[in-house]
Amino acid sequence: MKTLQKVITSFRKLLTVDLTAGEATSVIMQTLFLPIDWLCSGLARRFDYFKPQIISHSIYDEGFLPATSDERGNYIPIRLSVFLDEAIRTAIAGDESSSEKWNDFRKMSVARFHYDAIEEASALRDSFAPFDPDSDSLYDETFTPSELVQKRVEFFERIDAILTACNYIELPREVVDRTLNMRRPGALPVQADYAEFHEYRVYARGIQKTPIESFPRWKTLGKDIRIQSEKISRVCVVARLKDTTASEEPTGAKETREAINSLRNLADSKENAASVEPETSVKSPPKERVTIKIFKDVALENMNMIAPRVKLRFPLFDGIKIAGTFSAGATTAIMKIVLATAFNLMLFVIFAFAFLLTFIKSALGFVHRRTAYLQKFVNRLYFHSLASNASAIDAIIYAADEQEIKEFVLGFIMALKRGDWATEREIDDDAEAWLRDRFGVDVDFESADSLRKLREKNLLETRTDQNPDGTNVERYRVKSLDAALTQMDNEWDSFFDY
Repeated sequence: MKTLQKVITSFRKLLTVDLTAGEATSVIMQTLFLPIDWLCSGLARRFDYFKPQIISHSIYDEGFLPATSDERGNYIPIRLSVFLDEAIRTAIAGDESSSEKWNDFRKMSVARFHYDAIEEASALRDSFAPFDPDSDSLYDETFTPSELVQKRVEFFERIDAILTACNYIELPREVVDRTLNMRRPGALPVQADYAEFHEYRVYARGIQKTPIESFPRWKTLGKDIRIQSEKISRVCVVARLKDTTASEEPTGAKETREAINSLRNLADSKENAASVEPETSVKSPPKERVTIKIFKDVALENMNMIAPRVKLRFPLFDGIKIAGTFSAGATTAIMKIVLATAFNLMLFVIFAFAFLLTFIKSALGFVHRRTAYLQKFVNRLYFHSLASNASAIDAIIYAADEQEIKEFVLGFIMALKRGDWATEREIDDDAEAWLRDRFGVDVDFESADSLRKLREKNLLETRTDQNPDGTNVERYRVKSLDAALTQMDNEWDSFFDY
């Protein structure tokens, strides 16, 4: 009865007008293999091969954890205006007389971090300019090979710091290798080639578990495979591409840092360096190219698709189908040609022409399948790509700016709510509990970074106490709201002295 219901359901799907050719093929194959599914389900009672196999794919396999957080991540996935509205409501807590002051605190905090973000964006764009493959500037600074190495290291240091600020984590090379080699039944077989890059870095933010996915047995050679995987809400790829026309310079991050350290040691002074006017000239194509790309909603099994340069291969099933079609047609045509040769020259010409048509048909079938897979690959990239190069830098700066504001404001409010000296752990627990209660999100609040921002803005006081067991503990207290507003206003007034 269940088998009949599945057949009827498949037939109804096939009648759907907007069903793609690939989806229709999957429905037909599932229907044809229903008897085999039934047989494999019976065999699963006696043979382990046919029993359900749950495969778990996770970034945090093999003991890897980010240095700054646990598996929850530090990213606060709440729109900034919504977050600040709720945070200010919590700070006011029925005391409407303080609402104007809290709104001033909100405006000043946002304005101060926006100003810092503009400075960071300008510095990051300048360090990226010599390597930007999309630049349309006609005139630019010229650099010696050693200066170019310095610019490159400066760029990678800045991009790493900015991505960390907006709560991305850099995936170690062994984790990247493992994710690039993950496979799922029916997926496009894409292979990334490290030989194309001098450096290849992958950053991830916002990692979520996905529902368990089952696959039809016709795709898995009779096995009942179920995958529990993860989806990354944002992935940033930073790659330094090889160029056969460029001279070979230090290729690894370690060698690059060693080179720049030696250059810094040889520099006379900052004043001398600043006194040298950079030369400008008509810009030539960059000898080194660095590409930055941001993607959204990337499943771990699709990480190999987001590499800047990949090789797309045919699935085994399609290769067998194309080769089988050609072999069957060619074998029949060749047999007819052999037989016709003994009887009639005209028949030989006809069957030779038929053989040629078989070859052309198979070649067109190959081209058609190749085009279909390329279109599928491009569509996935198109709908998952968010920004590239200069636009990616702007998106990263904007995201970092928002996260900095959230951590600063929440840390200040939670410390102020304590009313007295508190440990970092107490402020951290209060912030995480507030995020769960107000928004239902479980985040590893980056309390150390929040306290650092408060200290840099001169809003934090610190003292060291001694525990009963003789160990020392740091305790923190923020200034009152009035004192904080005065301090922030004074800093604004002293930005420019005339």
